[in-house]
Amino acid sequence: MNWLSIPVFMSASVSFYVGFYYLWMYFRRRSEREQLSFAVTCFIVSAYDLFCGGLYNAQSLAEGMFWQRFQFASLALLSIAVLWFLFDFSHYRIGRLFYIIAGYFFILFILGLAVRNELTLSLDHPMLKPVRLGNYINITYQEVDPGIIYLVQYVSMMAGYVWILYLIVKDLKSGNRNILPLLVAFVIFFIAAVNDVLVGAAVYPFIYLIEYAYIIIILSMAQVLMNRYVQLQIEVEELNRDLEKKVEERTEELHAAMEELEAINDRLVHTNAELEEAQRVASLDMAMAAGVQESLFPKEPPASDEWDVAFVYLPKAGVSGDLYDFYVHDNRLQGLSLFDVSGHGISAGIFTLLAKSILGRNFTRMKDAGLGKVVENVNADLKSDISSVDNYLSGIMLRFRDDRVEYVNAGHHALLMRRAGTGKAGMVKPQDRDQRGTILGMDDIGGDFDVVRFRMATDDVLLLYTDGLDESFNETGKQYGRKRIIESLENAPAGPARAILDHIMDEFYRFLGLKPPGDDCTVIVIRRLI
Repeated sequence: MNWLSIPVFMSASVSFYVGFYYLWMYFRRRSEREQLSFAVTCFIVSAYDLFCGGLYNAQSLAEGMFWQRFQFASLALLSIAVLWFLFDFSHYRIGRLFYIIAGYFFILFILGLAVRNELTLSLDHPMLKPVRLGNYINITYQEVDPGIIYLVQYVSMMAGYVWILYLIVKDLKSGNRNILPLLVAFVIFFIAAVNDVLVGAAVYPFIYLIEYAYIIIILSMAQVLMNRYVQLQIEVEELNRDLEKKVEERTEELHAAMEELEAINDRLVHTNAELEEAQRVASLDMAMAAGVQESLFPKEPPASDEWDVAFVYLPKAGVSGDLYDFYVHDNRLQGLSLFDVSGHGISAGIFTLLAKSILGRNFTRMKDAGLGKVVENVNADLKSDISSVDNYLSGIMLRFRDDRVEYVNAGHHALLMRRAGTGKAGMVKPQDRDQRGTILGMDDIGGDFDVVRFRMATDDVLLLYTDGLDESFNETGKQYGRKRIIESLENAPAGPARAILDHIMDEFYRFLGLKPPGDDCTVIVIRRLI
């Protein structure tokens, strides 16, 4: 082995190792395709250096021509590999131009291996080249003169490398300074190529340098890839620093937000405790108001030799907006009232107590006046005594004198009556119109109240009720309504008022199912005894 082959074998080893490393890197990160093209370039340069070492150690022209052929073949492939790497590294689109150039050099590669005459290499054209450097190097290359195909390939390679150099300069001008080492390597390569041309033309005796220039290209390619990796690491570190800063800022913001949420939560806990206490007090107030209201309403129907009375009183929520009262004098039932106050809650409950007092006072004081006049006076007292309250009143007032009944309706559901003789039930009203009057307690509403007078025979039945009976809905969304009330009254037994009321309420609850009444419900049944 001569001294000249030692550095090329070392270069081949370095190129092979670098190529194997970047091939392994490519399989780990397949998105970076330039690592694959660089690895292929390294393997081809390693093979070219091995072929150069074989040429330097050739003992005959035939052996030298063998290694020369593989040298030229590897150079054709190397042109394709270098161009491939440049396209991948600079992110040029691999299109028709690349495939044309690559195809051209691949054809030269095939021709160089397949054609074995003077067009490529021939023993008939020996080109022995002695190289002497003082007393240190004295070598004669055992090679032959390349034919036209290899000359075309060499000129094409130089032209291709000039174009590659142009692409590198263009990429550098566009701002990609990472490619600068590759530009330096190609300048060195062109210097080595000029030297080889002059040495080949016997201008001066020297060694070929292009095989050593290739290792410089390999190292420059490795450097630009490393520069990109280092730049990426720097960007990642900057991103990490920015991310850490943002995390710290967000952490501080979250900490402040958590403190604010804790303060809000403390206020909510305090507010909730106050609301619970207010609800407890309101419940106590509601229970007290309901107890007061219930204590002032009759708990049992009045005893009477003339009238059999039964009633049911069902507040929807503690304090009721319904009010009822029976007027008894000298153990005789003289009349009754059933009214419904607008609204709900304690204010409606208090209004019922005030209205009950006004109703009872006027009925008792004006016993000799017509019932219509009594209701008019009630309306006037409501407007005068409770003018600041927004509630109003609707209902029915009845007066009994023996078998005669006076009836006034103040914007309420009609009074129903069932005749014992026929068993039929219907509304009590004048024959020519609806007797339903206006509501009570509204400043801008007034007027006269019609009085309906009628007689009741033994076992005739009257029925009075509030909204909770008529306007309740069942689970399917159907309303109970007046028609069902009349049917229930007609189908009720011809017995005591309590039995009639129980039948009406049973029918009502059966219709509702599991759903409760929609409002306060008060129902009164009155049966004539004699």
